[in-house]
Amino acid sequence: MTGAFAGVTPKSKQDGQTKVYVDDLQVYCRYVPVASRAQLCDGVIPTVKFERNEEPVIRLTVPGEIAPGQYFVRFANKDTGWVKEVGPILAEGAAKVVPLSLREFQPGQTRFEMTYIDQDHIWLSEAFDISIGRLTIDYERTEFDRDLQQVRSVAYISSDDRTENLSIEIGATFFRVLWDGTERTYREEEYSSIVAFTDALTLDEEKIMIPLVVDLPPEEDPGLWEVCFHTVSNPSIDTKELRTSYLFATYLPPAQTSEERPFSIVLLPDTQYYSRDFPQMFIRQTEWIAANAQEKNIRLMLHLGDITDQNTHLQWERANRSVSLLDGIVPYVLCVGNRDLAPSGQGGGVRDRTSTLFNRYFPAERYEALPWFGGVFQAGRHENSYYKFELGGEKVLVLSLEFGPRDEVLEWANQVVKTHEDYRVIMITHTYTSSHGSRVSPSTSGGGPQAYPIYQDPMESTNDGEQMWEKFVRKHANLWMVLSGHIDVSTMRSQVAVGDCGNFVYEILADYQSEPNGGNGWLVLMEFLDDHIVEVHAYSPYLGEYERERVMRGFTNHFMIEQERGLILQTITK
Repeated sequence: MTGAFAGVTPKSKQDGQTKVYVDDLQVYCRYVPVASRAQLCDGVIPTVKFERNEEPVIRLTVPGEIAPGQYFVRFANKDTGWVKEVGPILAEGAAKVVPLSLREFQPGQTRFEMTYIDQDHIWLSEAFDISIGRLTIDYERTEFDRDLQQVRSVAYISSDDRTENLSIEIGATFFRVLWDGTERTYREEEYSSIVAFTDALTLDEEKIMIPLVVDLPPEEDPGLWEVCFHTVSNPSIDTKELRTSYLFATYLPPAQTSEERPFSIVLLPDTQYYSRDFPQMFIRQTEWIAANAQEKNIRLMLHLGDITDQNTHLQWERANRSVSLLDGIVPYVLCVGNRDLAPSGQGGGVRDRTSTLFNRYFPAERYEALPWFGGVFQAGRHENSYYKFELGGEKVLVLSLEFGPRDEVLEWANQVVKTHEDYRVIMITHTYTSSHGSRVSPSTSGGGPQAYPIYQDPMESTNDGEQMWEKFVRKHANLWMVLSGHIDVSTMRSQVAVGDCGNFVYEILADYQSEPNGGNGWLVLMEFLDDHIVEVHAYSPYLGEYERERVMRGFTNHFMIEQERGLILQTITK
C-alpha cells in the first residue's frame, strides 16, 4: 500500500505486516436532509393545476426539523422560457409555508424545481410539472344547415385572468355514426378533421363568443353524424371544455305535401330509463324516425312525458342530444311527466311545478320561430303549449298539458280549443288513461296525481284523467284524441269515448318502461291510411321488429281505429 490519505500514513513492513500510524485525522460530516419534500398546495391539498386567481403555498417539510442549508425554488414556463425564482427558504420546524401570488406568473405549463444548497454545494434537487392558468370553453348545440351543408355552433371562451395575444385553434372532427343491427349498438367511423377557427385573442374572465361554421364533408348518403370540437392554445394552458360533441342527422324531411295520405305520427312514451341508463336506445328511436321520415311520411313526433327519470342535467343532456336529431326533419311536441318535475336526482315524487331543467333544455324560445308554434299558457314556460299543423289535408292542433294539470291550465285549454274550432285536436298529457283502458281516477288507478305530494299542496289544484274529461275534453266537438303514458303496460290500452257533441274521442295509453333495457326501444307508429282508418303499431328500432302477438286484458300492440263508426279493432298477428 502506497501513498497517504486523510491524515493516515502507512509505515514499512515489520515481520511481514504493514503497520499504520495516525498522524492527523479529520472527519468530514455534512447533514443532508434527503427526505425533504416541497409541495404546491391550494392552501390545504397538494395539487398541480392552479388558476391565477388562487393563492397557493409552497409547503416545505424537513425531517428532524434541522437543515443548516438553504432551499431555492425556481419556476420556468416550458413554452416561453419565463423564469421566476423564490428563495432562499430556511427550514424552520418540521414544515415551512411560503405563500405565492400566481397573478404575476405567466400562464401555461411550468417546471417546478427545488434545490437544497449548503456551502455552495447542491445536495438535493426535486422537479415536477405544474399547470398555471385555466381556459373554459363551452360549445353551443350545433345546427345543421341543409341548404348550405354546414354545421354551425358557437364557442364561448374565457380565461381565469387577463391573457394577451393567446393563440387559439379550434378543430372539428367528424364521425359517421352507424347502427349495427347485429350487435345492436352504434359504431363510429372517423371521417375527417378540419380547423374551424384560428387566431390570437386577448381573454379575461368575461366570455367571448366565437361563431363556428364548418362545411360538412362530402357524403352521398344521408345519415347520423357526430362532430367533436377541441381547442388548443399556445402557450399551452389547461383547458376545461364543456359539451364538446354533438350529434346531428342529415336525413331528408318528408317529400310529400301536407295534404297527402297516408301519413304517420310517432309516439314516444316514457323514455326515462333511456335518459338514465340506456342513452343509445333513445338515440336509436329518434334516428329511426328521422331516417324513415320520407319513406313513411312521418309528419310528427309526440313525446308522452317522463322524458327523464331523475330530472338531472346529465339526463336532460342525453334527452336533448336524442330529440335534437329531429330538428329540421320531423316536427315534435313534448310534454312533461312527474319525473321531469321532481326534485333533481330524487325520482318521481313531484312536489311542485318547478320545471327549470325542461325549460332550460327545451325552452319555448327555441320553437317560437317555427311556423307551427301556437303559444304557451305562461310566458317563458313551455310545459303547457299548443302547436298547429296541417296533416293529410286537415288542420290539426296538438295541445300539450302538464302532469295533473291545474284548473287554470284547463281553463286556458278550453279557450285555446274553442278559438280553434276548425282544427281537430290531439291532447297529449302524461297521465290520463289507466291500465284498464278507462280514465285515471282514484278508483281505477294508483297512478293519478293524488298519489303524489303535489296533491297535498292547498295552494295547488291537480286533475286526473276523469277530471280532465269532465272539465275539458268532453266539452269540445273537435277533440279527437287523448294520448298518454305514465302507467307501464306491455300492450297499449285504449277506449272510445263520446263527447257532449256526439264526437268520438280516442283515448290511448302507451308505456313500455317495464320491458328489458328500460323499454327495448318500443315506440308507437300511427299510420293514417285514409280519412277513416288509422293503423296503430308498436315497433322497436332497437330490435328491428313489430310487436303484434302479445295480448293482455284483451288489448294488443296492433289495432285499427275505424273513425267513421268510432271503433277500435284489436288485431292479433300470428
